[in-house]
Amino acid sequence: TALISAGADTTATEIGTLYGGPPWALKTQRKVSAGTSGAITLAGSIAAVLAAIGFSTFAVLMTLTSPRGAIAITIGAVTAVATDSFLGAWWQSRRWCNTCGMSTEQKRHRCGEQTITVGGLEWLDNDAVNVISGAIGALVALALQAMLGYTALAL
Repeated sequence: TALISAGADTTATEIGTLYGGPPWALKTQRKVSAGTSGAITLAGSIAAVLAAIGFSTFAVLMTLTSPRGAIAITIGAVTAVATDSFLGAWWQSRRWCNTCGMSTEQKRHRCGEQTITVGGLEWLDNDAVNVISGAIGALVALALQAMLGYTALAL
């Protein structure tokens, strides 16, 4: 589930950036520039769901899970993508480079200068958001599989 979640999230970002137009920030409910954490597009959201279905279907074809397991994994992956956006919008660290006058997610900006935290939780960087959202998606998939009476490794 965590790998399918990561694939769906990456697909959402790429499709949303290419075809989604200006993303919409969950927190402020305003249009923002592409790449803003916690922002979504309709095209990216649809792409995330379709990617989760596609990757889960591939797992069935590879006999890694059953069709019922794929349903749970798909729901877990979509939950992880939504969690990633939610954490990115409200709690992910937002940083600023005083040298370039630009916002960034990096502790050291591409110009080489140290950045300062201007919002969110300092320790909650993009990597931590990915780990947390992937774990939540995997737990959702495991819980659904248990409710469906199917047990298989969903991680």
